[in-house]
Amino acid sequence: MMDIFKESSKTTVENFRNASIKGEFIDAKKFYGAFAMDVIASSAFSTKLDSHNDPENKFVRLARKVMADSISWKHVLVLVYPPLLKWFKIDFFPTEVSAFFKKLTLDIIEERTKTGETKNDLLQLLLDTAKEVEDHLVLELPETPAELEDIAFNYGTHEDIHPRILKSVMSKSLSMDELVANSINFFLSGYDPATNTLSFASYFLALNPDKQEKLRSEVDEVLKEHNGELTYEAVLNMKYLDNVISETLRMYPPVMRLERTADSDHKLGDTGITIPKGMVVSIPIYAIQRDPNIFPNPDTFQPERFDSDDMATRHPFTYLPFGGGPRNCIAMRFALMEVKVCLAHVIAHFNIKACPETKIPLEFGKGQVILRPQGIVLQMETRSDASFIM
Repeated sequence: MMDIFKESSKTTVENFRNASIKGEFIDAKKFYGAFAMDVIASSAFSTKLDSHNDPENKFVRLARKVMADSISWKHVLVLVYPPLLKWFKIDFFPTEVSAFFKKLTLDIIEERTKTGETKNDLLQLLLDTAKEVEDHLVLELPETPAELEDIAFNYGTHEDIHPRILKSVMSKSLSMDELVANSINFFLSGYDPATNTLSFASYFLALNPDKQEKLRSEVDEVLKEHNGELTYEAVLNMKYLDNVISETLRMYPPVMRLERTADSDHKLGDTGITIPKGMVVSIPIYAIQRDPNIFPNPDTFQPERFDSDDMATRHPFTYLPFGGGPRNCIAMRFALMEVKVCLAHVIAHFNIKACPETKIPLEFGKGQVILRPQGIVLQMETRSDASFIM
């Protein structure tokens, strides 16, 4: 995945450079959103995009429709009682979106089946998983249209079902719609966190030039040690970069809260309160990470909070941008490496500055679980001493 991260980062750098040459300020969410879109398309479907310069590409246009800012009644319904969607045959996504991604997925499956070609992407991982299940099963496939229609009820007409997928449906493995849904979920889970984290980090660095200079010195030094090549190991050596991202995620986590269901009765210390089995518990991530008793001066951007010595004094569950425990975000490492690679590229080439259009403080959309800033406008000034980076 490093190659995908680096290639998409270089495209973002070029887009920033073009804006800088023209003397234009940049909408951080727009530029970083294009970066996140390109990464997701490559890592999920091995599809190369240039989302920033080709916004009318059908893939880009429909993907943006999936990730629309507004929360519809369908989102509320699926949270309150998901079975209602199935009972009333309600499509969660617009028909055009579902049809496009289903056809795209089918076409990729057909092409890879014909050629035997494999790719390093999410779809291949899901296909390989389905094949592993299939290879260990001996199933009698139904032959009558009625039996096929029963199985295909949630997966489209039976004529469209790939034999491997049909077998997987019967074995409780992955169906066609589940493959598509997982791919779309990859968009939903990966787009906002990467876009917003990079935008917030750039904003904080613009307002804190001393922190930006400290980060720049580290990036330059590590790149020099690795002959200008941003390898996986090089990123791991950028400790202050990790601090910057961690502090950004503390101040503005991807989601403001999480819900978990108690799997057993649990007594809360000596409070006299018992959480019964089956109760849904809301974890207020944003509030915990802004608690002054845990993080002094919580509204101050201070990456040094995440130095090893400081971290050792805090309970690990006081910092939960990706959740915690065995059910934390499965894509955490992917997301962190993605944003680190991109920000390292940006810092190596630009001075990030506030401009007359930079909002201080930021403004956010109201009533949403995900923090969505209403525009982060910055200036990218090309460095005269830019680091050499491969």
